[in-house]
Amino acid sequence: MLNYALPAGFNLSAHWDFASGAPYTGILGSYRHWYYSNEDHQIEYVWIDVMSAKNGVRYPDYHRLDLGLSRSFRIGRTRLDAEAQVINVYDRKNLLLYYTLTYQAACRSDKQPTSCRSCRPLPCAGILMTRILVISLASRYSLPDTD
Repeated sequence: MLNYALPAGFNLSAHWDFASGAPYTGILGSYRHWYYSNEDHQIEYVWIDVMSAKNGVRYPDYHRLDLGLSRSFRIGRTRLDAEAQVINVYDRKNLLLYYTLTYQAACRSDKQPTSCRSCRPLPCAGILMTRILVISLASRYSLPDTD
């Protein structure tokens, strides 16, 4: 994290986050398992997932740059801290997680497993802008100077 004091009491901050991809147990594929149903007296099947080794797959690396601009004001015994931030400045499409969808109706038909199961990425939010205003009221104790 970097902080830089600007003129007129402003403060510029930059924060870069990096993390290697977290491990997870992925689905490598699926196969059809046939069995005899005693209820319906017919042969039926279900799709069985073939899983990777536990934590055998990794998510992609995660990184983002956040920038902030802040300033403190004094009005009498009241201090106002105002801050604006831009999160994920370069709009990196970081991956939050993969989720697996299973469509039971499609899986009961003769369709292939790719049509009834899908592993889809869930991305993090893109660029996010925030604004914060903190109001600190002094009682009998004085507030520390921020200048």
